[in-house]
Amino acid sequence: MQDTGSYWSAFGQTVILLLIQIGGLGVITAAVTFLMLSGRNISLKERSAMQDAISAPAVGGIVRLTRFVLKGTFLVELVGALALLPVFCRDYGLRGVWLAVFHSVSAFCNAGFDSEIFLPESIRNVTAAVMTPKPPIWISSKMTICPKADQ
Repeated sequence: MQDTGSYWSAFGQTVILLLIQIGGLGVITAAVTFLMLSGRNISLKERSAMQDAISAPAVGGIVRLTRFVLKGTFLVELVGALALLPVFCRDYGLRGVWLAVFHSVSAFCNAGFDSEIFLPESIRNVTAAVMTPKPPIWISSKMTICPKADQ
């Protein structure tokens, strides 16, 4: 096992972050996202796979639901990164922006990755830095889509 912050290059850390995000969103959601970004229409087969992956009650509205999930995910990760930003920027300068984003995404997706093996004592003692990753985890665990039961 290697320390993410010192062993991997910036490119390697970016790949790790993308894999964490894909794992957090789910492979099917990530695939549909890439299809939407490419401007390609999503076929009925792909919509059906998405419906199965997220346990949606119907195929209709899958693209809209995917957009909702993406917006919610990125909003919570952004809020988490903004909450971590002052502490990391104070101690790491501009590198703190990357650290705040990395830790926020890792916390939201409940990956447990840390880009620094030994965080400075000043960060360990700051309640905001210690407590901030917990709300994204809690929010991500509550974003489960629960379809209504058929009556």
